[in-house]
Amino acid sequence: MPTAQFLLDNFDVIITMTDNKRGLTIPQNIADSAEKAVKGFAQGGGELVLSTFIFSNSIGFGNEIFLPELSPFEKVQCENTAAGQINIKSVPGDPLCKCLLEGVTAPVSSTFANAVTLSKGAILCASYENEQPLLAVNPTFSITGLNTFPAFQADNAQASYRRLVSNAVYCAFKKSIRGLDFYRFSMNYCNRPTVPAPPSGRGVELDKIDTLTEE
Repeated sequence: MPTAQFLLDNFDVIITMTDNKRGLTIPQNIADSAEKAVKGFAQGGGELVLSTFIFSNSIGFGNEIFLPELSPFEKVQCENTAAGQINIKSVPGDPLCKCLLEGVTAPVSSTFANAVTLSKGAILCASYENEQPLLAVNPTFSITGLNTFPAFQADNAQASYRRLVSNAVYCAFKKSIRGLDFYRFSMNYCNRPTVPAPPSGRGVELDKIDTLTEE
């Protein structure tokens, strides 16, 4: 499990995700260690994207990433919800929200999401048509919350869905001081989690940014 200092020393932007394919909860010590690492990364100047089931109380991160002014979404019970179509007709005037939704066009959807609520002070950038929050940033603009889970290939097959995910990374990159190091801190708790080695000298062609969702 990486530490906050390891992440700060090696990466500018990370996007986190959790999954649960066998109905198992995340061991608390692992959830707490992961939360401690990403919290320290964000507070130390790193740009963080929280996604998928991070916000769940049993298959997500520990509690401290949900303290005031950190995660833009509050922690919820282990409950996913049918998400469906994304409403992109009404985007707030905040420049970061505009960046996050640039190039995303309807129709675009996600199969699942968390039944989340917006954290105090966070800025809501977009919701699903069923009014479930989709995309938000925290008050200090250091953490982006992307409440989506692409359960099927049909989700990822949508160009606008891929653009939505890659925008979350790209817009964080635009705020970072150095060049982009892309690292997906992926944890699948069906088996013992492993942490992939950081990419070495990995560059990004910005006109191909929507391919970043693929490993």
